[in-house]
Amino acid sequence: MRTPRKTSVPAVAASALTALVLAGASYGGAAVHFAGETSQKQRITLTVSGSFVRNLRFTIMDRCPRKRRLIVHDSGFPSMRIGRGSFGGTFTAKASVATVSVSGHRSGRSVSGTVQDRTKSHKWHKFCSGRATFKARA
Repeated sequence: MRTPRKTSVPAVAASALTALVLAGASYGGAAVHFAGETSQKQRITLTVSGSFVRNLRFTIMDRCPRKRRLIVHDSGFPSMRIGRGSFGGTFTAKASVATVSVSGHRSGRSVSGTVQDRTKSHKWHKFCSGRATFKARA
C-alpha cells in the first residue's frame, strides 16, 4: 500500500498558479483594444478578447439619393468569432431599417477589413448606403 505524499501549501499554490497562467495563455490572454480609422477618415474601435471581436464601434458616411449624406454611428454588435485570423458577419437591425456587413482579419497587433452599411434615413425616408475599409492597431 502506498503512503500519500505530503505536499506543502506553497507547492500547491504554485502549482495552481501555474495551471491558471497556462489556461489563460491557451485561451488567448487579456483583452486587447484596437483603434484606427476608416478610408473615410472616421474612427473605428474594437476589442479582441480570446478568440472573439467585441465592442465594435465605428462611424460611416452613407450616400443617399439626391447627393445627400447620412452619418451613421454603429455599435452594439454581437461578438464575432475569429477563425484562422478572420472574422465577420452581417447584422440586421429590428424592423430592417439597417444592415451592416463586417469582414476583417487580425494579424498580430493590427486589424484590417471592410465595413458596409445600409440604413434608412428617417429624415428623407430613403435607404442610404456606404462602404469603407479600415485599419486599426493595438
